[in-house]
Amino acid sequence: MDSTTSPTSTEDLDHRNALVGIVTTLSVSVPVLVAQVSGTATDLVKQPAAWWIAYLAFVATLVVSVNEWPRPWSQTQHRAALLVLTTSGLAAVALSPAYGFSVVLPIVTATAATYVIGFRPALGLVVFQAAVILVVYLAAPQVRPGEAILQGVAWGGFMGFAVFTVEAEARQSRARERLAVLNDELASTNAELARSNAELEEAQRQLAATSRNAERLRISRDLHDLIGHQLTALTLQLETASHLGVGPATDNVDRARTIARDLLGDVREVVGQLRLDATPDATPDAAPQPATRPGDARNDLARQLREAAAAVVSLQVALDLDESVLPADEHRATAILRVVQEAITNTARHAEADHLWIAVAAHGDDLVVTAHDDGRGATMLEPGNGLVGMRERLATVGGTLATWTPSDDGLHLEARIPIRKRP
Repeated sequence: MDSTTSPTSTEDLDHRNALVGIVTTLSVSVPVLVAQVSGTATDLVKQPAAWWIAYLAFVATLVVSVNEWPRPWSQTQHRAALLVLTTSGLAAVALSPAYGFSVVLPIVTATAATYVIGFRPALGLVVFQAAVILVVYLAAPQVRPGEAILQGVAWGGFMGFAVFTVEAEARQSRARERLAVLNDELASTNAELARSNAELEEAQRQLAATSRNAERLRISRDLHDLIGHQLTALTLQLETASHLGVGPATDNVDRARTIARDLLGDVREVVGQLRLDATPDATPDAAPQPATRPGDARNDLARQLREAAAAVVSLQVALDLDESVLPADEHRATAILRVVQEAITNTARHAEADHLWIAVAAHGDDLVVTAHDDGRGATMLEPGNGLVGMRERLATVGGTLATWTPSDDGLHLEARIPIRKRP
């Protein structure tokens, strides 16, 4: 019978039991064949020819349905074959009440029914066949009623035992198959968990490395922005003092200027090394700032911007400042201050300029810091620690930095910062 359409069978179990059923069915004909050869067939069956027709119909149907010739059968075809088996098997029993082995055919039918129609319907078929067998034996003159009842109950018990055996074996087979599926799923889940665990460990390692690199970048920016700018301003002040002073004090000023210049070089070297140690893809985190009131933050930023513009005596800095658009939060305020300080420092050290114009104003949804000088400019601008640090610091608040050098028009710089924090 078809294992793909039966309710309880599996493929291996179906073919094995089908082979046993065919062999058992073929063995039923051996005594009748021997008796027929010896001329005593009528002692076993009333009508040998009719019995052989019923028997061969049973065998042919069983063999064809098991092999599903000439093509795979549908469930309807298997049910039709089961009907033929039931009819021919009971007919063989009715034609040979004296030949007890004919009842083997209904037993095979009950077994096949377990595959085709399921366990409970097969039990119903067992009851029906047992009732027919009981009637056959009650109608046989040579069988007493008590023996007929015993025969019906006994053969019904055998058929029921066959059905229960097949169902139990089928359930065990299905349980093994489900267990195999569960084992495969468990192995797949374990493999997936192992991959997830490895990915989590790698993510933790990368997060730790990113955190270390971000801290290095933050320290390098702070060193450059805080100490570097102050040392630059100190160097410029000492240079101015050396030009104005006379006498022995000038030597002390020169020595102080040399020390400040060397110290500034050391700071820049440390900043460069910190950046070199950090990975390129590390995302710098903004340094935490103390909380202040919005008005105080704006006033402090405006004061610091003016002090930065006035700190350099070798360069005339014109600051156009719209205080109303200055941010209240410390992160963006710090970014703006560092941009202005870096613009002043770079112009004073490298541009050979006399004037620097800086404007802080709002344009659309952005706060824009622009700076340009009247210096020599640069045809090939190679960003140093200062410009790189500015871009990184602006990136922490969602801002951008652009630089360009028009012909004979010094260096232009534009930093854009969102006026409101972007979600």
